[in-house]
Amino acid sequence: MKGVVLRTLEHPLPRAAEVFAPPEADSLREFVSYGWHSSQVYGFAYKALQRRMRTVGIGIPPAERLMPGPIDPAGLPAPAAS
Repeated sequence: MKGVVLRTLEHPLPRAAEVFAPPEADSLREFVSYGWHSSQVYGFAYKALQRRMRTVGIGIPPAERLMPGPIDPAGLPAPAAS
């Protein structure tokens, strides 16, 4: 089933990740939304997916195949403790 899962991810995920881009963005690869650069947003999404898939024992393809733009591997910073 691993192959089925990976094929299912690779087909819709690049298009689905476009929901992170604001409507006024000129490019899906590079934009700023709520003060976050697209590479940070895509990095966060990619790392979250990677963690979840690792939990079920599936490694995912590189970010270049799944995200519509470059990623920042650091993703978004953790929220400040209150």
